[in-house]
This record gives sequence, C-alpha cells and structure tokens, in this order.
Amino acid sequence: MKLFYYILTAILSFCSLTSVAQTVVKMPLPPQAEQALEVDVLFDEALYTGIPSAIGIMGYDISGGSAPYSYSWLEGENLLKQGETIILIPASGKNYALKVSDKKKCSVLVPIAIIETNKNSSDKTDNSLWTTLLTSSSLYLKPPLDFEGEAEIILINMMGKRLLNTTIAGETEIAVSLSSGAYLLQLLTKDAQNISKHLIH
Repeated sequence: MKLFYYILTAILSFCSLTSVAQTVVKMPLPPQAEQALEVDVLFDEALYTGIPSAIGIMGYDISGGSAPYSYSWLEGENLLKQGETIILIPASGKNYALKVSDKKKCSVLVPIAIIETNKNSSDKTDNSLWTTLLTSSSLYLKPPLDFEGEAEIILINMMGKRLLNTTIAGETEIAVSLSSGAYLLQLLTKDAQNISKHLIH
C-alpha cells in the first residue's frame, strides 16, 4: 500500500520556554490507475446507413483506467443509449461513437465507421430475393438463380455477439446451435446489403 506522511506541528509554550513537537501520521493514498484508459477496435468494419446492426462492447478491447466502466452510444453529441449493446440504424450524414468512461470519469471516444448504402442496386442484386431459413440447428441460404460471386453471412444475437461470420458462393446449409430468442442475419454482397430478424422458439 502506498503511504504518504502528514506532519502535525504543535507549538508548546511553557512560560518563556517555547518548543516544537512534531507527530508523523501515516495515511493511505487512494488507489491509482496503473495505466491510462485505452479502447481499441477489434473488428474494423463499417456499418451501412439505413440498415439495423447489433453492436456491442465485445467488438472493443478496453483496458487501463479504473473499473468499473460505463458505456454510452452517441449520435453526434446526443445520447442514444447507455449499456453494453445497441441496435443501431445509422442515418445518412450523421456521426456515431462509443464513449467509454471509468470510475474516475476519465473517458475515451471511439468513432463508429459508417458507409452510405448503395441506393442504385437493381432488383437483380437485391438481397431480399435470397431464401433464408434459420432454425435452432441449421441456417439454410439460397441465392437468386442469377447470383454470381460471393456473399458474406453474419449471424448476431440481440446482445450484439457475433455467432457466425462466413462467406458462401451458392446454396448452403450451415450447422448452428441456437437457443430460443431473436437473431439478426446480415447478408452482404458487392452490390447490396440486407439484414433480417429471425425468431427461434
């Protein structure tokens, strides 16, 4: 334990004789953070405007400072939500950030990257034309007949935890193990992006 010494000085007068007495008192210093609060982004991926995305603190490496931490999700200077996760629908022209604060009110502001959704995508590349079926044990995906290329598939629970992130090039069935609840399925291709909500009973 770190200590500092506080010296108490008393003036004692006895007639014409004056003496000085000193008492040393040991007092504990309050605990200090060993390093500054730091927040690093683990997944350097942008969110698309107009598309709901579940994000959370599991996408960040938070260290230093004085625990416990608090989390604020911001649109510009406006508070959207406090907590570990958020379902964010980015708006065009807006700035978003995660603010992490520690017990001593030190804080770090981390911008959230946003990409404008491509509004020129034709029906040919509309991801809503995909066939998707999510159950507790499997995820089935079938692209349109004229689909070419690859699609990135991301499955997220409502706490913002990424359960699956893979790339497919055609009709695919993927084994999963899901409990009852709601899930977000994000489908990204070079021309379009789509997110859908699925309920497991």
